[in-house]
Amino acid sequence: MCPLAANSSSTSASADVAASSNLTKPATKSAYAADDECMWYQNSTLCETPRSCYDCLNTALYSGQKCTITPGGYCAKINQYDYTLDYRRVYLDSAAHYFPSTNTTYCEHDDATCTKCRADKFVAAYSGQANLSAYCIGENDCVCVAFCESPNWESTVVEEACEATPTRGINSASSIPSIGIAAIIMVGILLAMSAILQLVNMFRARRREVRWHNMLAQSISVRRQPTTGLALELSAWKEMRNSLIADERNVGKKDVLAHRFADAPDDAPMVTVEEGDGYRPMSPSVPVLPAPPPSPARPSPVAMASRTSN
Repeated sequence: MCPLAANSSSTSASADVAASSNLTKPATKSAYAADDECMWYQNSTLCETPRSCYDCLNTALYSGQKCTITPGGYCAKINQYDYTLDYRRVYLDSAAHYFPSTNTTYCEHDDATCTKCRADKFVAAYSGQANLSAYCIGENDCVCVAFCESPNWESTVVEEACEATPTRGINSASSIPSIGIAAIIMVGILLAMSAILQLVNMFRARRREVRWHNMLAQSISVRRQPTTGLALELSAWKEMRNSLIADERNVGKKDVLAHRFADAPDDAPMVTVEEGDGYRPMSPSVPVLPAPPPSPARPSPVAMASRTSN
């Protein structure tokens, strides 16, 4: 039973307050947050953080589940709602009240009416001397509930609605994170080993590539060793070759002429070719016969003419 409700039932003489205290305790306790999405925030596996009364009435759930604030001051599923105890049907502060999220809005924290109620009307509910579901109506017909405004509201809901030591739940819940952590560690180790292996392979491939390039460079340098001595370009070499050939031809012609002149006799007649209109060159096709050698008994006419002229 809720501690505040117990104090309320023990210290108050009102029968209505005693009757309402029977509705303050949840029918069953939760072990996991998913057991009651209206009561618990779904940011943890276990039931650790109860949903505030403000979120219970003003924030819709993704699943579309509707909720209600119970007379105990905690948020529960709408199937626990009792319309006969709707706060708009029962006006007594000492009676139990339900506040459905379908047509009720919770007031902001700085609402003037709720601020005044927290300082005056709700103080008795905090100490258990008044009904926990006492409420005030603020701006735009919003509501604020006494127990929801209590400083001990969260710890009381956890104590009354959450199973403190779920026998199988804690073990299984603790094993799930352990398995997850172990799996993450194994995946990390595998990724690290794979990365190291890839780096080693890349290093080996790089070394082989550098070695191959060095061998190729050495073979090219050996194949292209520079020649010792003077080197000529192709054009200069051709020019020198043509010059040598021309020189050899000139030398050959000179040798032939010298040989011919050497074979000719010293007393060979001089042939004078006169030019003029009366003379025409012979045809190239007419062969030129060599003159017969002069007779030793008779001098040649050319020689006689030369002597006469002298």
